[in-house]
Amino acid sequence: MANQNPHRVFVVRKLPRSIALLIEYLRAILAAMASNPHFPTPNPALSAVTASVNALESAHAATKTRALGSVPVRDVARQQTLDQVRLLLGYIQQVADASPDQAAAIIAGTGMAVTAST
Repeated sequence: MANQNPHRVFVVRKLPRSIALLIEYLRAILAAMASNPHFPTPNPALSAVTASVNALESAHAATKTRALGSVPVRDVARQQTLDQVRLLLGYIQQVADASPDQAAAIIAGTGMAVTAST
């Protein structure tokens, strides 16, 4: 009987609060996932998440001009981006769960933080 590891590895969602840092962080994750063979068909598609990040970046740039109504638009774009990121994290977790022996490496390969259950 094989000795199974009772510990499960989880994706840690440590997203920066600053919009500029969030955009930079998400771009790094998207780049890491695009070249990672563990994620052949991400759900949501990386192109959709990239479009969402681009929209957030544009909306954030508009707030710097202090244009009237730009902050609520940016906030909506931020929430939409975070919703897609939440789905992407779920996908990463599913892939990691499918390969428990490599789960930590799979998660770390995305640029995300890893934690283990005890």
